[in-house]
Amino acid sequence: METGRIGEEMIGKSFSEAEQKLGKPIREDRFELGTAVLEFRIELTNIFDEVRRAENPPDVREVTWSMSPEENLTLWFTQPKAGADWFVVHSYVWHPDAQF
Repeated sequence: METGRIGEEMIGKSFSEAEQKLGKPIREDRFELGTAVLEFRIELTNIFDEVRRAENPPDVREVTWSMSPEENLTLWFTQPKAGADWFVVHSYVWHPDAQF
């Protein structure tokens, strides 16, 4: 199955569902998505507008899996409310040697 399609299919899934399907991730980070956004995370601005990011920055869980020597898959998760499960809101496929 194509990695991009796997990422799209994961939208709306929980972290445990993603880990069950994809295995152990190679990297994980948590951050508050503010108004200044790194290039790698720029597509998240299509989900969370500048007003939301300024007034109520969402907590984001960024998790990356190695899908092959040529592809990594990063999924971004958020929580609908504090203490709730984390759910996928966006995915991105990229080459492991890519520089951002």
